[in-house]
Amino acid sequence: MNKHDDNFYHAVITHFFPDAHNIRKPQVLGWVAPAIYIVDTKDQTLVCKFNQQEIILHNKHISDILNSHDISIPKTTVHNLFGTWFETYQYRPEKTLHELIENGISDEHIFIAYKKALEIQHKISQIKTSEISIPHCPRFFDIINCLGATSLYRKIFYISSLFGKQYLLHNDIYPRNILYSPETQEVHLIDLDSIAISNLSIQAITLFRHYPCQNTNELVQEYQKLTGHKPNTKLLWCADKILHTPGAIKYKIKNIIDRCR
Repeated sequence: MNKHDDNFYHAVITHFFPDAHNIRKPQVLGWVAPAIYIVDTKDQTLVCKFNQQEIILHNKHISDILNSHDISIPKTTVHNLFGTWFETYQYRPEKTLHELIENGISDEHIFIAYKKALEIQHKISQIKTSEISIPHCPRFFDIINCLGATSLYRKIFYISSLFGKQYLLHNDIYPRNILYSPETQEVHLIDLDSIAISNLSIQAITLFRHYPCQNTNELVQEYQKLTGHKPNTKLLWCADKILHTPGAIKYKIKNIIDRCR
């Protein structure tokens, strides 16, 4: 996606929403993409997120499927003006768990937020993969590529993703992608870019790598209770070791992985 200045994006937004006003970038910690805007209109407040065409269409496809199953995910609308694509969905006032952690939320609330996020994840995983249009739903390797992970890390995930049963999963559940209200204990997952066909081992690695509390075993028990799947802790350990090994050893491992592809 070509990058433009704020005036360009504002003009594209007002083309589709002539009554748009108070166009601003999110102040919420955890939303770091430069081409995301919050927009007030006469009837509602919207999130406008610019991205590549294939990602926007992927998000629309996933949004339609999940909403048809009554899963709490942003309902996305797609807009395109001369090759500039963006999606819109209704703005929610909840803070990201990342921001709440920065403000000192308790470990108990963090655990509740993750537990409820896992419940949403389980509902997503129950959707039959036959409902997914493959051209609009890339495999997890492509999602990792979009997220800008290191080349070696992508290959580890890619090789691992070839094993095990495939599900529709949110492959990037961590504090920046969890909206949480401590008052109501309500949770919403954001970032549809990271929902794709994958397996539980890959999803578990990304989940537990970023869990910010010490009671990981308690979360693992909740995870196993919901999914019936025991996380591959050895794979997680190996991924961490490879990513933090000295250069010469890492280079040899990289060559082995290259030959396996």
